[in-house]
Formats: sequence, structure tokens, C-alpha cells
Amino acid sequence: MAVVTDRRRNGERHSRDDVAKYDNYVMDPTALTEMVDRVFDDRYRIESLVGVGHISAVFSAFDQAEDRSVALKVFDAGLAGDEGFVERLLEAAELASVLNHPNIVEIYDWGVDGGPYIVSELCEGGSLAALLEEGNRLATSQALVVTLACARAMNYGHEQGAIHGNLTPRNLLFTSDQQVRISDYGLANVILDVPKAPESRALESVRYASPEQERGRLVNESSDLYSLALIVSEAVSGNAPHIAETVMGTLMERAESAVNLDPALGVLLSPLERCARVEPEERPEAEELAISLLAAAESLPQPLPLPLAGISNGTSLVNALLLVAGGVIGPIADEGISSASDRGDDQVEDGAESAKHMAGLSGLAPAAQDIADSEKLRSSEAEFDVPTVGNSAGVAGFDTSGHEFDRLNTDAMAPALEGLVNFEEVEPVFAEIPGAAVGTELDVPEPAPTGRSTAVAYEELEDDAEDRLPWWPLVALAMLVVGAVAAGMYFFVLTDSSELSAAPNVIGAQYDDLGDRLGERNWDIIRLEARVDGTVVGSILSQDPSPGEEVDPAQGLTVTVSLGNQMVEIPGDIVGLTVEQAESRLGTVGLVLGRLSQENSEALAAGLVVGLDEPTTQMPAGEGVDLRVSAGAEDRIVPGQVVGLTIGDATSLLVGLRLQAVEEPVFDPEAPIGTVLASIPPAGQIVLADSVVTLVVSAGPTPIEMPDIIGLQLNEAIDVVEGLGLIFIDTTGTPGKEVIGALPPIGAIVDVGTEVTIILDDPPEE
Repeated sequence: MAVVTDRRRNGERHSRDDVAKYDNYVMDPTALTEMVDRVFDDRYRIESLVGVGHISAVFSAFDQAEDRSVALKVFDAGLAGDEGFVERLLEAAELASVLNHPNIVEIYDWGVDGGPYIVSELCEGGSLAALLEEGNRLATSQALVVTLACARAMNYGHEQGAIHGNLTPRNLLFTSDQQVRISDYGLANVILDVPKAPESRALESVRYASPEQERGRLVNESSDLYSLALIVSEAVSGNAPHIAETVMGTLMERAESAVNLDPALGVLLSPLERCARVEPEERPEAEELAISLLAAAESLPQPLPLPLAGISNGTSLVNALLLVAGGVIGPIADEGISSASDRGDDQVEDGAESAKHMAGLSGLAPAAQDIADSEKLRSSEAEFDVPTVGNSAGVAGFDTSGHEFDRLNTDAMAPALEGLVNFEEVEPVFAEIPGAAVGTELDVPEPAPTGRSTAVAYEELEDDAEDRLPWWPLVALAMLVVGAVAAGMYFFVLTDSSELSAAPNVIGAQYDDLGDRLGERNWDIIRLEARVDGTVVGSILSQDPSPGEEVDPAQGLTVTVSLGNQMVEIPGDIVGLTVEQAESRLGTVGLVLGRLSQENSEALAAGLVVGLDEPTTQMPAGEGVDLRVSAGAEDRIVPGQVVGLTIGDATSLLVGLRLQAVEEPVFDPEAPIGTVLASIPPAGQIVLADSVVTLVVSAGPTPIEMPDIIGLQLNEAIDVVEGLGLIFIDTTGTPGKEVIGALPPIGAIVDVGTEVTIILDDPPEE
């Protein structure tokens, strides 16, 4: 198992001098534009600049050895002199290269050629940040698909010991066929720990940081889920997470209160709200999030393709200067118009057709036609830490022709969650919405103010009327088409010798028993699925063609199979209730109480509901909900450290362990007063939380009785008093006379060390 480590956790930090030497490391924009056609390590030929970062740039390149396009991330040549940084960077690249997951950017190679470089998979669809910067937003169902892919990548990475630690929209990338890839796995910490980035860029990085980073705690797996929740909320609503004026101010805000996710998330709000909680231990694991998303998908419509931004076709020197300064490239209308004009109308059409062909290969539902037909400069993203990129012609168009979009096509639907073994193999099952038209009634976000607009290709004027074609060629063409269709139908009828069969009645039968009901004819079965209250799971609800209808078995028999009752939301307010109260609350939404399991809880008393046994937010109506019930706090072990402490320190220690301290003093001539001598129960014994522990505390030596010194001379009396551990301090009366008393008085019980005043006899009054 590969373990990607974070050197900062092992105490390996850079000194102020180490950090200061990166202040002047800024990529030379002139050198960047001159790197096109350069070959790195006699293998990677640079084709175009994709984006520029503070100490690195990303190019699209061609791998001459493997005959493929790649992303080449080149670091400033000045960094080659820092052997420590180069060693850490290449070691991190090597460890990250073993991460093999379809939703993590694959690292192919690394090395040093003038400066360090890393070669990785080229994601031609651009980044989520580029998609959002174009004014686009994700529909809830689109966001679910992206979030599910990220959760699966994180679950895999976390199992390998790899934490991303710096997830932002800029390192959520897309391939040309709309697959999600997370970049910078295992590299973010090395890159962020060394170079000194501008404050504006640091603020953008901390925009998605978790609260524990402000508290100085170690970043763990739950930190990645926190960042993901903020990113998805922004992708759906268009509202980026709030940042303060400084990095520290932003982190302090996160640590003080939970982030309010946008209600536009809909059914995603509940699972993502858990990810965005302040305390890391309250967040779910990545696998729990993925399972919750699969359940939520059943209430959402099938998503349309994503409006990908693509990567750039080259960055000019002017734009490179702006990028190095930390700016963002905006649309450059003049350049865009001139380049389109120079190519000519034929080339523009070729570009649009190429975009349509790419969409057709993706196998996804079509988007609006104008996306494929319009050409526009876009800003996109680099593959790693690059914050901004150059311009690109539209590469994410989708052809609307030639596609049948069947919401209930079983080829596009996943198996039910029952019997789930590996959630990586399950695709979300989206809801059936009868009558919804693709591209008009699906869950599609409204176009943003800065969205695309379809240009008018031709507008007929009054003067054009004479140039219109005559009507008779159109009529002749229509007659030819009708004739061809009629001839084809006649030929088909005459040559079709297939035998017709009556469609069997399979309604009400179990799908697993379908083979026994079809007889000897081999029917091509098409399975659809639906949820209907009161139906048996696996039973056939309807069929097409209808029972008894004469059809050719080769045309297929479409059956709709029941998945059971409709899904209902599990109440979120059952935590903290008694089992009886929770059962009543579940009954209000049509659910029943399932199995109960007990676990210790520090926050909830015994018998109260801690939460659900499975990480889900929905269940079919009528099914039982399994609950985790508190068994009270865990038992405590009486600590042995209390012996020898003062009573105050020992009491604080016990209170911190949820134990109560009671003092019992005993006399001990050797132990200092207030020192704990023992505990009851003794050290090491297991007790219930909040139990009473008696602390045996030294009260000093045993008290003594004030001695009888009456009639003694002063020196004799002092010897007696001090011999008992008392302290002589003064006399009253006539010096040289006999002792007639003392303070404290003779016979009084006093502590050892008490101060004594001796009273001498006064002369007789004259």
C-alpha cells in the first residue's frame, strides 16, 4: 500500500531564510513564450502554454515515446539549485504516481531538465473554476455526479494514506468525455510549503480551507470533505465562500462558526452540511458521502452534459505577463474576431463540426445546439497549482442530432443499492420524470448573465426577396423523398418473413422468473425500473407491447420492474430523542423502527438516539430505520497519577476525566499537608463516568495536648514546649518568676508547630 506522507507532520519545516529566497522566483513570461517546440529530456515536445503559476507553468506537450498528448508542468529553473525542494517535489511525484484511480489525475513521469518538471495526464475539458468563470453553474444532478466522483477518489486516496490538503475548483479537472479528475494529489503540500505566494493567491487557496488549519491541528481526511462541500455549494449557487481581508482572518471565521451552504443544493444540502461542520469528528467519511449521494440521486432528473471550458490554444506574451502578476485573463474581443476572420467561414464550420463530433463520442445527452455552433474565447485552468490560464476556442459543444434520450433505459441505470458490495461499481439511478423534454424540462440551471448567446447567422431583408429559390425544385425534392420512403416500406413488407408472436402477459410476475413465462421464443428483454407504493420489489408493473399483441419477438419486450415504495426523507431531528420518541417521529413520515445497536456516547445519556446505523438520508416508505442508541459514556480508569499531587491538581485531573473528587484528610507526620496519599477506589480500577473518587489527603502530624508547665522556670518551660514540636515566641509577666500559664492554655489540643506564649508570675501589688 502506498502511503503519501506530509513532511511537515514530521517536524520538517523551512526556516525564514529558506522561504525568503523564493521571493524573487517568478516565471519569466518571455521565456515561456519561447518554450514552444522545446523538447524536454529528448521526449516531451511543448505544443502550447496552458497556464502560469507563481513558480511554475503548465504546457500541453506531445510524448514522442508513447505517442500521446500530456500535461507538462515546468518549475522555474532557479529552483533547481534548491536540492531540498527538488528532492521533496520528485519524491512526492513518485509517491503520487502509484495512485491508480479513474478520478485522480495520473502522473506519468518526473525529472529535471534545467528545472524540475512533472508529466501527467492532459485533461482537455478544463477545470471547474474555468467552467464557473464563464458564468455557468451546475444543476443539482450535475453537481451530484461531480461530487460522487470526488468522493470516490477521496475514499481511494484516504485508504492509501494520501490526503489532498488543498482542494479547490482549480484542481477539479475534466477530460474531454466529461470524466472528473482531481489533480495535485500528494503534491499540494510540497508546493504550498515552499514558495511564497502573493497574498491575493494565498487568500484564494484558503477560501476552501478547513477550520482545523486555523487551530494548528493536523490536516486529515475530513479536511478534504470540508473543502469539497464548499466547492460544490459554489458550483451550484455561483456564490464563492466568503473570505476575510487576510488569510488568518478567514481561517478564524471558519473556526468560530459553521459555513452556511447555499439552499440551492436541494437534496445535496443534508449530506454536504455534515461535511462542512466545524469539528472534524462530526464529518462523514468519503465512503459514507458517496452512499448518501447514490440514495439522493433517485429524487433527481437525469443530468445534462457539463458546459466544459476546455484548455487554451496558447497564451500570448501580454497574457503571460498578466498571469505572472497574479491577474486573470479576460475575453480579448479584437484577437478573437481577427483570428476567426483569418481562418475563413469554412474553418469556423469545421471547428463547430469537430466540437459536435467530440460530443457524439461522449455518449451523453445533448446540450443546446448553439453551444456546438458558436465559437468563443475561454479562460481555463492549469493541471496543478496554476491559478489562471489563457484563451481557448469552444471545445465543449454537444450535437443534439442523432441522440435518443430514454430516462428509463436500463443501460444507463445502475443496479439497486440492495446487496451493495462495492459502491465504486454503482452509478446513480436518477428519477423517472414522465413527459420531461430533454433540454427544456430537465434540471438545468438558468443561463448566467455572462452566458453564451447564439449569433444571428443570416437575417433576410426586403431586398433579398428576389434572391430566394423558386418553389418548384422543393416540391420535386419532396416527391422524390416520399417515393423513396414508400419503396422502402414496400420492400420491407415483401421481404420480411419473420414470424409474429403474441406478447405474453408478464405483469405481476417476478422479473427473476421471467424466463419461465416467455415460452420457447427468445424475446429481447429491455428492463426499466420505477418506484410505486404498495408494490413488491422485483415484480413487473407494466409491459410494452401489451399482453396478447401480435409482434415480432426481435423487437423486444420492455418491462418496468418495481424497486419498491417511493423514497421518503428520514427525519433529521431524531438524534437526542428516546427510542420511543424516535419511533413515533419516524411513523409521521411513513417509516418504522428497525434494528437497534448500542454505542458509547460522551454527549448523550444512555437510552437516547445517537444517529442512523447507515449513512443515508432516504429510505423506501414502510421500511425499518436502524438506529444507534447511546449506552452512556465509556467507563473510566482511576488514574494512578493523583498520588503525590496536591489536592487541587488531583481534583482537576479527575474532573477532566469526568470523575468527581471528594477529599478525606488523614494525619501523617511525614507528608506535606494537602498531598494526596491514596485514592478510593485505587488506581487502575474501572468505574463509571461521573463516579466519585475519594482522595486521601495528608493533614500533617497528629495534634497534641498543650503540656502542663505551671511552676517551671522559663528555660524549663521552653524546653518542654519545643520538645513537643511547638514554637515558643514570647513571654508576659515579670522576668525571672515562675510560669503560671500559657497561650494556648494548658490542656488545649493544638497542631504541631503552633506558636506558644508563656505567662510568668507577676509581683504582688503594693
